[in-house]
Amino acid sequence: METKNITGQENRRDRILRSAKSLFLDEGIEHTSINMIAKSAGIAKGLFYYYFETKDDLVQAIIEDIVTEHVDHLVTRIKESSFDFLDSLLILVDSYFDVNPHAPEQGNTALWVEPEFILRFQEMFATKVSVIAENIVIRGQQKGYFDVSYPIEIITIILEGLLRVDSYEKFTFTKQKVCTLLETTLHLPSGILYPKAKSLLHNFEEEVN
Repeated sequence: METKNITGQENRRDRILRSAKSLFLDEGIEHTSINMIAKSAGIAKGLFYYYFETKDDLVQAIIEDIVTEHVDHLVTRIKESSFDFLDSLLILVDSYFDVNPHAPEQGNTALWVEPEFILRFQEMFATKVSVIAENIVIRGQQKGYFDVSYPIEIITIILEGLLRVDSYEKFTFTKQKVCTLLETTLHLPSGILYPKAKSLLHNFEEEVN
């Protein structure tokens, strides 16, 4: 009986999260009321507060869910690459492109134009991925790829720069450019990432000189 109650509570919480995320995507956070969320989830408004004290708590839970999805996907792809250093580095690059607000995967939705949501999402994503990035660098060091100081700092600065909305307004970043930048700053052999990038990275477009 207790198990059924727990399952029911989890299902209601999941319904609230799914309904809220759908409404946020369509209407934006500010224009979505708790009444709208409760109605969409098929629950009484009072029950909403059993699971979330405020709408902001709900927003935070949605951010955590989205970040977890991206991080789990990143980890799965790295495992599938057999933890190869170069493959892992490229997959890490892909993950940062995927979570940029202007990425095709986000679509033209209200949620991804809200600055506060974007900032909170990016901060949480970068924090969780930093541990993965450090492990990738350790494998690179063990394989003798680096002859530079502070490789993790270099990678972090480059990739977190991809998250900034202003950067996309002023510059056109491509995955090929990022690969070249990583090769140059990390002193990797020129062109070592390019052959793998064409097959590993989503929507990889070759630049025409």
